[in-house]
Amino acid sequence: MTGTTQHVELERWAPTRDETLVWLSIMLLAFVPIGAIFAGFASLATGGGGGEVRIELGSFVLFLVLILAIFVLHEVIHGATVLLFGQRPRFGAGLMHGLPYLSTTADAEFARDQFVVIALAPLAVISVAGVGLMFLTPALSAWLVFPLALNALGTIGDLALVRVALRYPRDVVIQDEQTGITVRGPSSYRRRPLSAGRNEAARERFVRAFSRAFPIVLLVILVLELVLVVALQAAGVSSFELPGFVAVSRGASPRVSAGLFGPLAVALGLAVAYAGLKVGRR
Repeated sequence: MTGTTQHVELERWAPTRDETLVWLSIMLLAFVPIGAIFAGFASLATGGGGGEVRIELGSFVLFLVLILAIFVLHEVIHGATVLLFGQRPRFGAGLMHGLPYLSTTADAEFARDQFVVIALAPLAVISVAGVGLMFLTPALSAWLVFPLALNALGTIGDLALVRVALRYPRDVVIQDEQTGITVRGPSSYRRRPLSAGRNEAARERFVRAFSRAFPIVLLVILVLELVLVVALQAAGVSSFELPGFVAVSRGASPRVSAGLFGPLAVALGLAVAYAGLKVGRR
C-alpha cells in the first residue's frame, strides 16, 4: 500500500545511542526469565527430564551454527511477510551505535497494521514452531532453548518500531528505513511524541545512567567469574561453590560451571545504585 498525494511526513524515527543501550540492558535483564520460559517447554517436552547438551568442540560449532541460523531465519520470515503483502524484500547488515544488526526492508510503504504484522512475524512464527519442534523431537529440546530465547530477545528492536507505529491511526503508512522508520499520513495529523510528565527528565537520566552502567558491570563480573574458574582449576581445588556464580567439583562426576544468575543480580543492583546516585546529584 502506498501513500496518496495528501500524505505528508509525520515522523522520521531512529533509535538514539542511549535508546540502543536501553535495548541492550533490557535484553540482558530479560535473558533469564525468557530462557526459563523456553526451558520450561523443553522440560515438558522431555517429560520433566530437561534434556542435556554436551558441549564438545563439534557440538559447540553446531550450536553456533544453530544460533546463526535462527538470526537468518528471523530475517527470512520478515522477507516472506513483505512478499505476502506484494513487495520485494531487501536484506542488509551493518552496525548501529557500535552494535551489529541484520535488516529486512522494502522500497515501499505499508499500512500501519501490515507493518506491525511484518515486524512481529518472526517472534510469533519461530517461537511457536520452535516449541512445536521440542514436542515433536524431544531429544533436540535442550538445544533449542538458547536459540529461541535469543530470537525472542532480538525482537526488541522490532517491538520498539511497533511502539512508534501504534502511536498513529490505522490509515497512516510506514516505510522501513533499515535503521528506523518514516511515518506518513494526512496533513491534518500531528506528530505524536511519547507522553512526558513532570518527572520525565529524571526518569530519562536514570534510564540513561543505568543503561550505560549495566552492560559494563555485567561484563566485568563475567570476566572475573571466568578468571576465578581458571584460577581454581590451575590451583587444583577439588571442591568449591559460590552459589549463583561458580561451582567446581573433582569428585566421581567432575563438574565446572559458571552461573549467570549471580552476575545478573549483582550487575542489576550495582547499576541501579549507580543510576540512583547520578539522578540524586542533579
